[in-house]
Amino acid sequence: MPVAPDQTLQTRFGDCKAKTMLLLALAEALGIEADPALVSLGAGPGLDQQFPSPGAFDHIIVRARLNGQDYWLDPTASFQGGRLDVLEQADYGFALPLDRSGDGLVPMAVETPSSEPTLVVNEIIDIGEGRDAPATLTAHTVFTRGAADAMRRSIASRGRPGLQRDYLDFYNRYFGPSRHVEDMQIEDDREANRIVITEHVELADPYEDGEEDGAYAFAFVAHGVDALVNTESERRRNTPLAISYPIHSRHVIDLRLTNGGAGWDLEDQDETIENPGFRLRHRTWHRGAGYRMQFDLESLSRSVEADAAPEVLREHQDFRELVYYGFDLWNEAPDAEEAAPDAVP
Repeated sequence: MPVAPDQTLQTRFGDCKAKTMLLLALAEALGIEADPALVSLGAGPGLDQQFPSPGAFDHIIVRARLNGQDYWLDPTASFQGGRLDVLEQADYGFALPLDRSGDGLVPMAVETPSSEPTLVVNEIIDIGEGRDAPATLTAHTVFTRGAADAMRRSIASRGRPGLQRDYLDFYNRYFGPSRHVEDMQIEDDREANRIVITEHVELADPYEDGEEDGAYAFAFVAHGVDALVNTESERRRNTPLAISYPIHSRHVIDLRLTNGGAGWDLEDQDETIENPGFRLRHRTWHRGAGYRMQFDLESLSRSVEADAAPEVLREHQDFRELVYYGFDLWNEAPDAEEAAPDAVP
């Protein structure tokens, strides 16, 4: 049996049953209609395909009704932020509300993902001084809704110093010796459920030697658009292919070019990969001394049927290759058209 709400409030501790009882008591005090609801963490969206059984449920949450709209609230979700309009609702596919309606199992029907990305990475990478000087990276990353909740949990677990070390480890692995020029800045607007992380990083020598004398290369990855499926999944299958959902992210990279952009041979691009599982749009612009690359990724469903899996997996591999970019450069400004730097996605 769950403990009394006042005891949970006093101890600041409780399991899902205790915290649900506390949230229900708070809702009642505020005059908000609310009911407990059973869900399955394991079966999730596949719960309606199972035979009815009390053992099908392993978690309990709250369904609140306000102004004619249902809100699914998981009181065990720590470090959540936001008003109701920006709150990341619980979504376990199906729930069994414990009310008098007798409706039985109902789809949770959580609102569809926001049209705006919940993760936006903006990076300015300056390689303008060439091989003889460090490159610099300025990163401005914005987390909202569920992405903000997840980052808030990471901050609580690692602290700013630990998180900064984690980020620096990534830069060291990918670019070689790197250092934060100043401490990472973290701004958390809890009410708007929005976290902004700003970094200023020096990349001592992020280049690789080229095959020709005086040639070198610079490469990077749009890490803000991550894998959506298990890359080891079988293409020939009889079961649906799971997709990470909901995911909506954007990564923008502004590359400051050598020689003020002179001699660079870069084309504007706009291409889209779309299938039943996800949509990726990749755009590039070359303007003077700068080259911008933008990647927008959105998952479109929780899963795709087995017959669509080969297409999704094949195009997922194409997208993973597309987000890796390399540039061939030279120590001296190119004198001939054939020596112009090239982008190699």
